[in-house]
Amino acid sequence: MKQIGIICLFILFTSSLGHIPEGIASKLHEDDLQINPTKGQPWPLPQQYATESTFFTIQPENFHFLHSSKCDIILKAIERYQKLTFIDSCSKMENSRSNVKYSPINSNGQLYNLTIKIAGSCEKYPYMNMDEQYLLKINSPDAINQALLFSTTVWGALRGLETFSQLVYQLQPGLFAVNTTMVLDFPRFSFRGLLLDTSRHFIPVPILLKNLDAMAQTKLNVFHWHIVDDPSFPYVSKTFPSLSQKV
Repeated sequence: MKQIGIICLFILFTSSLGHIPEGIASKLHEDDLQINPTKGQPWPLPQQYATESTFFTIQPENFHFLHSSKCDIILKAIERYQKLTFIDSCSKMENSRSNVKYSPINSNGQLYNLTIKIAGSCEKYPYMNMDEQYLLKINSPDAINQALLFSTTVWGALRGLETFSQLVYQLQPGLFAVNTTMVLDFPRFSFRGLLLDTSRHFIPVPILLKNLDAMAQTKLNVFHWHIVDDPSFPYVSKTFPSLSQKV
């Protein structure tokens, strides 16, 4: 009887949605259009985050990620974020806004590099309770006109690079900016995962890769891939052959 009551309540609720007056419905639609994404703000919100209205301009062809590490993970990450950080706005609305002339009053000039400093060694694979903390400074009092990224591990550096890419926003086609900012961040939970079940639901490889990109953007660190649903584990990996050899 309780289940029937819940079903009836659900039907009444969904039916009422179809009787919203036309004027209110159009007003709701207009309000939705007025919600704009933020520019130059990180997400998820870091543990400590302070920013100012002053900013640096950035020309992608003149900007460099400086580092002394020979770690493959960092080298590949820099190559990746060199492309991701400076993406022209996709939508027509964003492009029209980006063409608006900006006021140089709050500009500190041009920023030419982000210096990455990693205290620890090059770790090849992530692990439980790894150190993901980083400190990102852009024009801080102790580093005027500089952008610095500090971390103990490569994993912290990866998180910092992702945050830096979110802080950068477009002013005009080919011209970007980043505000004076200080970020100190570390995860609240050491295990932050996403489960995808391709054993029961087919997911194309491009969609899987997009999910991995989304995980990086939201700083998740565990990809739980339910790839097969058979105890025999009928999957052989060329990159990690021991996955099937040890079953």
